[in-house]
Amino acid sequence: MVLDDELDLLWDRCAYGQTFSGITCMGPAQRLSILEAGRVCSRARGRLPLQEELEALLTQRSASNYWDPHLFPGSPPDKFWTASRFLSNPGIQYKIVDFYTGQTAAARSGQYYVRCVRNLI
Repeated sequence: MVLDDELDLLWDRCAYGQTFSGITCMGPAQRLSILEAGRVCSRARGRLPLQEELEALLTQRSASNYWDPHLFPGSPPDKFWTASRFLSNPGIQYKIVDFYTGQTAAARSGQYYVRCVRNLI
């Protein structure tokens, strides 16, 4: 777990499907649908992060990976689900944050990676 004391959040160190070896996250992360992602986080007594919360983790350490390698080692530099919705466009349902480009995009469906978060307060 990774403590974010600015936002009072506790993050999973590894993407869903990976395990922490004490040094890095190992194994393949799993891509899930938005429904599966919500269920996984709920079962882990967490939730999907909001767009702003996940974007707060963006940090460019290399040209193609926006994860902090000390806090989230071995995390896939790819798209992750958020719980934030596009209210202005009913055809596009959720926002995703891309840790390869550092950009936020829209997703109507598909399978993307998951990182659950918990509120400390």
